Amino acid sequence: MRAHAGDVEVTRNSCAALRYLARAADNRAPLVRDSAHAALMESMRAHAGDVVVAQHTCSTLWNLALAADNRVPLVVAGAHTAAMAALRTHAGDVEVARAACGALRNLAHEDDNRVPLVRASAHTAVMAATRTHASDVAVALAACGALRNLAAAADNRVPLFRDGAHTAAMAAARTHAGDVEVVRLACGAVWNLAAAADNRVPLVREGAHTAVMAAARDHAGDVEVARLVCGALWNLAAAADNRVPLVRDRAHVVVMAAARVHAADVEVARAACGVLLSLSLEADCHGTLTRDGARELLALASGLHPGDGTVQDACRRVVL
Repeated sequence: MRAHAGDVEVTRNSCAALRYLARAADNRAPLVRDSAHAALMESMRAHAGDVVVAQHTCSTLWNLALAADNRVPLVVAGAHTAAMAALRTHAGDVEVARAACGALRNLAHEDDNRVPLVRASAHTAVMAATRTHASDVAVALAACGALRNLAAAADNRVPLFRDGAHTAAMAAARTHAGDVEVVRLACGAVWNLAAAADNRVPLVREGAHTAVMAAARDHAGDVEVARLVCGALWNLAAAADNRVPLVRDRAHVVVMAAARVHAADVEVARAACGVLLSLSLEADCHGTLTRDGARELLALASGLHPGDGTVQDACRRVVL
């Protein structure tokens, strides 16, 4: 690659060889230790307009970033900026979009990378890819996974909301409503974003609660979706100004349904009871909550999870 840096065919074949080597888990750390990623990125810069080089390079970075020990060194070396450059230069190529978003998602698994990635605008790059390739489920999976991971860092949540990460996640969940993994990742992104107090009222104003509620109805039998939806609604219900709108839009009915279907799951029970407790703090919600069976649901959860302090505390503190 170095000896024939100007020859695009040599570069394509060399990048392809490294791509295939990086598929083996045991090769990933040695490849980064020996600076294969640096050689790849040099080649992609030298042949920035070649889509095949971009495809191979982004796919290799995606695989290399599957190894946890590689993630920080890759970001230090600028792998994220290389992936973002490929997304910009080859915006219309779906294979580049899949691989580059996959690389950014894997890099964002590492706690120490999340703030630097948002500072570098990795989130806007994956959001642009979801708009360009809205119908592609692999792009949606990678992008929503990246947004969920990035939103796990508290310092990222307000900037991510400001830049529209929630709208990208919600759009992906609507477009790929039948794909449970996309739905899980999108709901996870909303849950993380709603952990920031400043985001909660705007999220409800923009319909994030209705998006996750639709996911819960579409995938009623999936316990992971139930946990994520109830967790997101629990965060949203922590804002006093959201409580009447949430009850008006039947959020309590959704969490109660999830808690009945997944009655044995303590995580669902905790979140559902937490939602009902928060909603019950608003006197204007009492009549609707009572009429729709909140007392009965709380009694069910309390009886099924007698040893769980969170469930018992919520059931004890709800006043209807």
